[in-house]
Amino acid sequence: MRPLHPVAPGTRTVLGIAFFVLFVAFWAWITLGGHVNRIFLADPLSMLKDGWRLLVEDRFWLDILITIWRVFG
Repeated sequence: MRPLHPVAPGTRTVLGIAFFVLFVAFWAWITLGGHVNRIFLADPLSMLKDGWRLLVEDRFWLDILITIWRVFG
C-alpha cells in the first residue's frame, strides 16, 4: 500500500467547484424533473427566490448582523 500524495491547489479548487456544480445539477434534476415531491425537497430556484426574499423583504440581514455582533463583539 502506497502513501497518499497531496492534491495540487489548482486541482483541489477545480474538484471543489465541480462537486458544487454537480450537487446543484443533481438537486435540480431530481426536483424539477418530478422525481421527488416538492413537499419533501424544494427545487434550487425556489430556494434562491425565497432566500433572497427573506434577506431583502423580511430584513433577515439585520438579524445576521446582530448575531455576528453578539458573537464577536
